[in-house]
Amino acid sequence: MRPISILALCLALVVQEFHALAQVPHVMTYQGRVASGGTNFSGTGQFKFALVSGGTSAAAQANASVTVFFGFVVQIAVTSGGAGYMAAPAVTITDSSGSGASAIAQIANGQVTGITVTDAGSGYSASPSITIAPPAVNLSYTTYWSHDGTSSAGGEPASAVPVSVSQGLFTVGLGDTLIPNMNALPPQVLANSDVRLRMWFNDGLNGFSQLSPDQRLTSTAYAMMADTVRDGAITAAKLAPNSITSAQIAPGSIMANQLADGAVTSAKLAANVNAGAGAPAGSILLSPDPAASNLLSAGFTRLNSTVKPNEWEISVAELDSDFRFERNQSAVWTGSEVILWGGGGDSLQSSGAIYRPSENQWRPTSSIGPSARNQQTAVWTGSEMIIWGGFNGTTVVGDGARYNPTGDVWRAVSMTGAPAARSGHTAVWTGTEMIVWGGNNAQGVFNSGARYDPSQDRWLAMSSNAPAPRGGHVAVWTGTEMFVWGGGPDDGGRYDPKSDSWRSITTFGAPGSGSGYLSSWTGSEMSVWLPTSGEAASLYNPASDQWRRLPRMPSFYFGERPYSTWTGDSFIVVTDQLGESSVGAAIYHLGSNSWTLVPDGEIPGIREGEYFAPPIWTGRGMLTFLSAGGLDRYTRRYTPSAPLYLYQKQ
Repeated sequence: MRPISILALCLALVVQEFHALAQVPHVMTYQGRVASGGTNFSGTGQFKFALVSGGTSAAAQANASVTVFFGFVVQIAVTSGGAGYMAAPAVTITDSSGSGASAIAQIANGQVTGITVTDAGSGYSASPSITIAPPAVNLSYTTYWSHDGTSSAGGEPASAVPVSVSQGLFTVGLGDTLIPNMNALPPQVLANSDVRLRMWFNDGLNGFSQLSPDQRLTSTAYAMMADTVRDGAITAAKLAPNSITSAQIAPGSIMANQLADGAVTSAKLAANVNAGAGAPAGSILLSPDPAASNLLSAGFTRLNSTVKPNEWEISVAELDSDFRFERNQSAVWTGSEVILWGGGGDSLQSSGAIYRPSENQWRPTSSIGPSARNQQTAVWTGSEMIIWGGFNGTTVVGDGARYNPTGDVWRAVSMTGAPAARSGHTAVWTGTEMIVWGGNNAQGVFNSGARYDPSQDRWLAMSSNAPAPRGGHVAVWTGTEMFVWGGGPDDGGRYDPKSDSWRSITTFGAPGSGSGYLSSWTGSEMSVWLPTSGEAASLYNPASDQWRRLPRMPSFYFGERPYSTWTGDSFIVVTDQLGESSVGAAIYHLGSNSWTLVPDGEIPGIREGEYFAPPIWTGRGMLTFLSAGGLDRYTRRYTPSAPLYLYQKQ
């Protein structure tokens, strides 16, 4: 089975012109990108669509008051029991002078019914603060519309809609009754202020999976409500003084001072959903496409662009466990959540946590799992995270485990035929197998590995005709091959699991000698560079077996381990420890072939000595997880700038 994932989802952003049409076509255009097994899907996919509410939660946080006697916490009274509690929440007592007090909560029927003081502490003021952790968010949904009318409470519709997908990209007209199984989209749906598009996808092999997150409709879709405006509803009294002047109206058309009450009717506000083709000269549209063929062919000329700026934000979400964000930690993206596990320096972890960015909520993973370690590899299969190998603080290990976040369950990985224990290795997911290769242990460095098939829980041997032994190298999966590079030897290789064969990679124009390589796969090229030198940065094109050199990377302090992520048009390089630098990140823009430095002052919450797990690209932004000492845990989100292009009809 090939797991399904979403690389990126976006509502088609088109600012519609308003024209005097008889009726508004009740069709909303949606564009998106979908992948199966890490590869852009092509062919006819089966989709299901529903417009749902943003979700409501009956959960409410409980409150309490504290009674102090001679500096001791002697009683805690519940003032509000809250709602939606499935487990007893943590109780935290804080005070400027006192310390040591602790308490446990009792719940019944989803409410906090009482709190028992287990340690009175000492030195407390008359009014310490008490915090009862909030319950988990449990949302309920309303279905406003679905393509076949069978969805209720946000549930999956019964039938499906065939949609053509090319290299992951697809476009569909929601409400277009010419499409099989597609119902009309009534404008009354948009009388609701918060409407979101929910989708399910089937690649023909794995059945339907719900795509996440739901996409909120913006003002463009609400133009469909234009034909419900009652004639005469917009009067002169509802137009701000001088808001419509003769300078803003085409020559020969009605002047602003000639608008009588009732002159603006619903017919005159009708939206042309086929924006471009019927637009009059002088019409202006915005598009995220720098070369919008539909607009250019309709007689539009691109004038200039405007850019939504980069955004950095930091948030704190409670996690009721001792899990820390650490170096050498596993991090995978499931399509809707981040799973972090293990890692650490002097103190290793055998615990993990799951973060859902759409709700800013954390939950711990099951503690019944593999032993503590760092430097392990991890891959996401579409339904499970598989970890393997690593270092347990004393020696390297040669075992692994599979974690299912839906059931919060760990399962062991078969040891039969598994590679020798190691760290410094790499692992990639092909869509059906995990390939482990390279690395080292006390006996030496490896140029061997094995392929793990989770559907059979078995290991398959790999060809021995491999590149030279190495550890600490980089590896990427292209969709058909695994590429490895560096890690001692200044060369690499290409492995095809179908033929179980290796091919060499040319070294002409490749990055030079060094350590600490970073790498990403762009969809057509592999990036490899040495951040410690800032000079040896190149892109490798497997189709031509050629390297091309990138401009010199700006110099900034990388700490003990830099990380990189590919956004779809840029590389973001960040460091896990600022130390002596005033720069927190560097961004390489593929289109302009240039680097941008991001000063610390533009990144919230940044400071010396902080550590984080590897960053995650969600398809819409980058997440990093900071631990600034102890259990101080922060989540930082980066959203890249979004260009919009201005077109005018000639």
